[in-house]
Amino acid sequence: MVDFGARPEQVWVTCCETLYPASTLDDTQLAELRAEFAGATRGLLTADGILPAAVRLDIARTRLAE
Repeated sequence: MVDFGARPEQVWVTCCETLYPASTLDDTQLAELRAEFAGATRGLLTADGILPAAVRLDIARTRLAE
């Protein structure tokens, strides 16, 4: 697990602008998505204003058989 928990604005930047192709959205769509994100996550904030967020990474290593 990679912990991305932070203030909602930082989680937005990390997850929604860095990890996902938000550049495919126009300004109106991006503003609507950001507003939806803010509304949907408001109830998840901790007492100190942190939004818990994490990503599970599964890493596999393979080797070609000779």
